[in-house]
Amino acid sequence: MNACQIPVGSRLLIDLPPIRHHGRYLGNGQVVHNSKKNGMVCIETFEAFSGGKAIHWMPPANPIDPARLFAMARSFVGKPYSLFDFNCEHFANLLVEGKSSSKQITAALGGISLGVLIATAKKLSVRQSLLLAGAMGLGSLMLVNSFER
Repeated sequence: MNACQIPVGSRLLIDLPPIRHHGRYLGNGQVVHNSKKNGMVCIETFEAFSGGKAIHWMPPANPIDPARLFAMARSFVGKPYSLFDFNCEHFANLLVEGKSSSKQITAALGGISLGVLIATAKKLSVRQSLLLAGAMGLGSLMLVNSFER
């Protein structure tokens, strides 16, 4: 894929089953993302971001001012990664949409909660309850990711 074809501000997605990694395209072959591997928000080349994996992208819903996006992205560089509070999806949403949210975390926690409720209602053993809650969380995560393309 040629990064020049991607509009500035587009959401970049890399499938890393069962999760999907999110970043934003800044233009000129640069991507900003909150990297679990690096432990913080960083700006990298398109190639470094992809790590050799296929990238899917979605253009922003509204036009983006590239200078504003780049300035905002730079203001977050170095901010630490947090799975539940500030992961790659939280950051990608905040940067363009102004709201920090993660459908993946919401879906996984919702699935786990539902699994716990079912296990409690059925009076399952602790082991069975953990297996059910884990399976429900994973299934919910995979389901929400299947809808985002």
